[in-house]
Amino acid sequence: MSHDVAVAQWGNALGIRIPKESCLRLGLSAGDHVDVEVAETEGGTGLLVRKIDAPFCLEGLFEGYGGDYRPELLDWGKPVGKEVWL
Repeated sequence: MSHDVAVAQWGNALGIRIPKESCLRLGLSAGDHVDVEVAETEGGTGLLVRKIDAPFCLEGLFEGYGGDYRPELLDWGKPVGKEVWL
């Protein structure tokens, strides 16, 4: 499925509107998050859009991590200036 869409200025960025048929196919709704990747294809350079569940979920950030992390308390010293430490 191919659609001709215009690129528009949106603040300091550029934006495109994704046609309804493409959104239905991707399962996209307003407010969803997507991963956008520039990819080389047979026809040249293209844009690959994938729906993602949550952009910064803890499980996603640590996916594939095999290390042994143990949190520890750090002493940052005494407050300086007008900051308040509880």
